[in-house]
Amino acid sequence: MADGRGLREALAEGPVHALLLDLMLPGEDGLSLCRWLRQQPDWHALPVLMLTAQGDPASRVTGLELGADDYLAKPFEPRELVARIHTVLRRAGPASARRARRPPVCSPSTTGAWIRSATGCSIATVRR
Repeated sequence: MADGRGLREALAEGPVHALLLDLMLPGEDGLSLCRWLRQQPDWHALPVLMLTAQGDPASRVTGLELGADDYLAKPFEPRELVARIHTVLRRAGPASARRARRPPVCSPSTTGAWIRSATGCSIATVRR
């Protein structure tokens, strides 16, 4: 997905067990999308990992205060990203899997990219 509309379409398609969210998106930014997610009954507990070029302390704190479960600045070490994804999924526990409307799948979507984690969970990415 490349924007907020794509994220909303992907959430309607489901299942999503975690979200990698960039702050700098066309139109609606990642912070407002994170705030929106936290207000949605079906998605308020979705694990969100902000993955962005804005790595200054103020941006990190703002992202976490608005509901991100973790925050990783670019450039990043790929193994660290994988470890952080596993951590947010572990923290979410079985509740994350129960929220999915369908069993986890790994397939291209018309609205974005799906990543299948080693835990078998589907992760949606929203990036520029």
